[in-house]
Amino acid sequence: MALIELTNVSYLYRETTALANLSFHVNSGEFLAVIGPNGSGKSTLAQHLNGLLLPTEGEVLVDGIATSTADSDQIWEIRRQVGMVFQNPDNQLVATTVEEDVAFGPENLGLPSALIRERVDWALEQVGMSHLSRAEPHKLSGGQKQRVAIAGVLAMKPKCIVLDEPTAMLDPQGRLEVWETLRGLQQQGITIILVTHFMEEAARAQRILVLSQGSLALCGSPQEVFGHGQKLSQLGLELPQIAELGHELRKSGILVPSHIFTTEALVTWLCK
Repeated sequence: MALIELTNVSYLYRETTALANLSFHVNSGEFLAVIGPNGSGKSTLAQHLNGLLLPTEGEVLVDGIATSTADSDQIWEIRRQVGMVFQNPDNQLVATTVEEDVAFGPENLGLPSALIRERVDWALEQVGMSHLSRAEPHKLSGGQKQRVAIAGVLAMKPKCIVLDEPTAMLDPQGRLEVWETLRGLQQQGITIILVTHFMEEAARAQRILVLSQGSLALCGSPQEVFGHGQKLSQLGLELPQIAELGHELRKSGILVPSHIFTTEALVTWLCK
């Protein structure tokens, strides 16, 4: 079942076309990665998915509600159902302790104190940050801060989380922490939409959407999308490093299957 559906969506920004006639859907519980070169419209698209931006033409449906015609109550509900996490975690942290920060969203919903406490504890547990609930956010690592930001969205009990380049400013360990958090949430049925420029992250998604100049260039499974190496190269995108390694191994006579794009998959295959 489609949780989010875009039909012929276009968006003009200062007379420049940022999105052009986009149509696709996101299923409930799906893990979708969005990739594309700089300026391809990835962030603009992300902000359309919960009504932060409204299409110039076309329609965005979120759980059956059109963002362009929604009233204020419906927009609030859309933004509760589809939470946003942005690139810089420091811009998302608003309180003096981790637990206070995670409580900010539920408090704005006017929930009872006991329910807020329950949601904060649950959300921190989901992202592996319960042991740092009393910590000061500014003293955390980048990966920990981003996990707190995710917990703050989780405490609103969304059906979907849209993450716009959440690992771009993190070191490899921080990226791994965030990735493992997202994978665990998706396994619990939460829809994940990840905007990323890391091909290795995109390779772990169920489906990949490729944007170019605001238009849909490719869409399909990692195997289908990364099977178009020449087209990706023309768009200025590279294959995942593991795919390149597999290509070199095949040249050396080690017949690694062409559909292997992640380190885990390669290690599993080599250990057989």
